[in-house]
Amino acid sequence: FKSEFASAMPPNIARMMEARLERQRVNQDRRDDIRSALSEANIHGIRAHSDLRVEGIRRQREEATERRELFTDYKLVQAEKERVQRKELSEMEQRLADELERRRCVEARKEAVRRQVIAGSEELRSLKEKLNAASVNQVRAKQMLEKQDREEAEMEKQAHIAAHLEDLRIQEEQLEKQKL
Repeated sequence: FKSEFASAMPPNIARMMEARLERQRVNQDRRDDIRSALSEANIHGIRAHSDLRVEGIRRQREEATERRELFTDYKLVQAEKERVQRKELSEMEQRLADELERRRCVEARKEAVRRQVIAGSEELRSLKEKLNAASVNQVRAKQMLEKQDREEAEMEKQAHIAAHLEDLRIQEEQLEKQKL
């Protein structure tokens, strides 16, 4: 190709053309190298992007797993706390119930001893009878006072009626004297 082209043209032009063709080939080789490098860089970029994406997905999965594990641990700790609190509350309630039962038993024993002492003591029995008699006498005295109060009120009422009737009688007598 070179020799045919070169023989048909003058030597200067042929060299220029050959130099031009050589430059075009060099430029084309450079462009091809650049395209190849860009293509390779693009492939590396895609791979790097893909690697980053895969790494991000893996990290997200690990974080999600860690969050699930933390949540599970939290739930377990909460459940244990609640169990311990329920147990403590149950124990406190049991202690309170035991204490109340103990106090009730102590009071019942004291009451039984008191009754036994009262029942067994002649002096206390006699005092109890005297108290009962005094109470009955007090009730009777109150009833008698109430009866006296009623009788006095009735007598006052009768006296008031009698006085009123006497006033009416005197007025009638005076009216009759005036008529005569």
